Amino acid sequence: MKTAFVPEFITEDEARELRILHLWGQDPQDKSRWSEEFGGVVIPKAARDELREHPVMQRIVDYVRENHGPLVTLDAPSYCTTEVRASGHTLHDDRGISYTESSTGGGHMTWCRHSVTVLISPPDEFSGGEFYYDDASLHAPTPAEQYRALCYHTSDVKHGVLPHTGRRIVLLAFMADRTE
Repeated sequence: MKTAFVPEFITEDEARELRILHLWGQDPQDKSRWSEEFGGVVIPKAARDELREHPVMQRIVDYVRENHGPLVTLDAPSYCTTEVRASGHTLHDDRGISYTESSTGGGHMTWCRHSVTVLISPPDEFSGGEFYYDDASLHAPTPAEQYRALCYHTSDVKHGVLPHTGRRIVLLAFMADRTE
């Protein structure tokens, strides 16, 4: 169980570019460019492909390889996406296991070993949306601290996000280790 926090991992310009990429193709009248749903938001396939190749994603993969796992990969089943989820996320880990009383199992991402979150919308664009860990001894960054920072944890770390209002956009990466 590992966590890490890297302040100002991306620049203001990169955050703005990623927000634009998130919003690209989000016209609800034009579903022809949309593909599957990840999290709570449908992101167009072309935008997801562009996101995977974005220099920020390469820096994220390089950071994780250098500091947490040299075998990390963004090859399938790994994926990255941007997400807006006003309802938040109940306590869960990134292997797909929920820890709420109403949970009936899970484990749909057992391949996931490494997770990264970067808040790409300024904290003055939303209220709520605080990130938290189940383990109170771990530092859970405030939205102001989390903006443009890399938040890393291994997939077994229990965490959640409180509901929010406004526009809270995060860049997410769920990464496997490649097998050799």
